[in-house]
Amino acid sequence: MNSITTAPAAEILNHPFRYDDSAIKYRIGLVALSTDLTLEKDITRLIPEQDVCFYTSRVEFINPVTPENLRKMQPHIADAARMILTNQPLASICYGCTSASATLGDEAVTASLHEGKPDTPSTNPALAGVTAAQALGVQKLALLTPYPEAASQKLADYFAQKGCDIISHHCLNIADDRDIARVNEDDLINMAEQIDQPEADAIFLSCTALPAVAIINRLEDRLGKPVITSNQAMIWMALRLAGCDHQAPQGGKLFTLGLPQ
Repeated sequence: MNSITTAPAAEILNHPFRYDDSAIKYRIGLVALSTDLTLEKDITRLIPEQDVCFYTSRVEFINPVTPENLRKMQPHIADAARMILTNQPLASICYGCTSASATLGDEAVTASLHEGKPDTPSTNPALAGVTAAQALGVQKLALLTPYPEAASQKLADYFAQKGCDIISHHCLNIADDRDIARVNEDDLINMAEQIDQPEADAIFLSCTALPAVAIINRLEDRLGKPVITSNQAMIWMALRLAGCDHQAPQGGKLFTLGLPQ
């Protein structure tokens, strides 16, 4: 018979130690989609190595990308937000879905985030995109989305209702956001150049799953105009709402600016 051994009982180590609360100055909450493969990687590209940390919770999303499926997330946003650093304050919070934000509307998204995290400044990629356009002083946008037509139209209508002039609107008709995350960067640059118009003040590349942050600087150099992406705009706005004025080299012209007055 094998003998049974036990580990020694724990002894309380009587040694002085301190709690260090200075490491993270800005704690930002993020409610991401269960299927998103891109957003957290883009956060690491754009936030400073010190002072800022995004804390993520996820809400279930079931493909394909349709207005009906996007609406199904709303009842679960508040609980996902509540689970981020439970009973601890955040500097700001964001909901990481552009098409759902446009479909649900800012009031519904904000109400859900505030139900989970009361009195916390909040944003979403659609609202952040409009705010970014205001900060950049642009009104005429060329819009490229990866979505099927119905979801893409919801976003175009959202921007138009917010006062943006959509002069070019194209979609890639990709139904699964996991496939959206796989779009080739060089192809994305070529497509953005194709949908650009001389009279467009800026380009907006939609979707938190789209790997667009990595091409912002290259595309701005080629087009000679600002490029706004869902993740770039949302991260920028979340930082500014939190009081952080970090200027990310990969964030394009937008990251040199503060929130519009």
